[in-house]
Amino acid sequence: MTEKNDAIIEIKEKFDLERIKNLSLSEKFKLAKLAKLIYTEALFANQSGIQNLDKSPNYTLNKTYNLFAMLVVNRIRYDVLQDIITNYAKNFKKSDSYYSQVSIIGIGLLLVVKDFDPKSILNYLMMILGEEFLINNQKYEGEITALKEEDITVKNHIDYEAFEGEMRKVKYELLALLELSHEKGSEFIAEIINNKYDERRMKFYYNMMNITNNVIKKEMYDEFNLNESRMNRLILGGAYAIHEGLNIFTAHYLFNSIIGKYSRYDKRVDEIQNEMKLRREEILSL
Repeated sequence: MTEKNDAIIEIKEKFDLERIKNLSLSEKFKLAKLAKLIYTEALFANQSGIQNLDKSPNYTLNKTYNLFAMLVVNRIRYDVLQDIITNYAKNFKKSDSYYSQVSIIGIGLLLVVKDFDPKSILNYLMMILGEEFLINNQKYEGEITALKEEDITVKNHIDYEAFEGEMRKVKYELLALLELSHEKGSEFIAEIINNKYDERRMKFYYNMMNITNNVIKKEMYDEFNLNESRMNRLILGGAYAIHEGLNIFTAHYLFNSIIGKYSRYDKRVDEIQNEMKLRREEILSL
């Protein structure tokens, strides 16, 4: 029970639920459909296993849901999944609509991972939309009726940024450093970061978090992650990934979430590996 309580507390801390509650009626109707989509997927997970969400007929119904559900299927660590979701949401400072879509889908899947029952998930997500909307507009009375006949397709999917700029090169350098840390160990990578890789921010974040206390390390990561600069947060993510021993798959999605870029590792393996190899060779030649 404590674990589920903690999950709800973290959601209220990490997501700005007021931005969702203050949306227009038309946007809230879209979110209600997304809440129902998550409900159907929670039912599927209960019946077929959360690891089989990719077998659901709704798996590719929504681009954002597909991305987050794919991470769930691949058993990505819960705290990293939460970071990825909140990072994507954080990129939509000017669009309450996009922020809310990411948040409703993300919160719903976090609750699925924490094994909340489907109706509790649906009613929690609907509650976020506000009781006045539910009573007077959505006419939702807390009971699930005829949901199978309802259309849960939301038009106007989120348009994610395709342009990475300078962050693309840095992202692949960080992935290369992470790969080297796996292969050659902590002493080797500390030598590279402190004496060869010319990036003061990486030295700072890496050394600040180079401690044995995991609680303080996570507190530092959360504090530094409040920085407004996406480049700073990207480099921070690289240092954290090394200390946490994240795999390349997970780190790729963590970095893309900070940048705000939508990209599937499983559909671009060769391209990603080739660019990592290039950046790795550059680093080793320093």
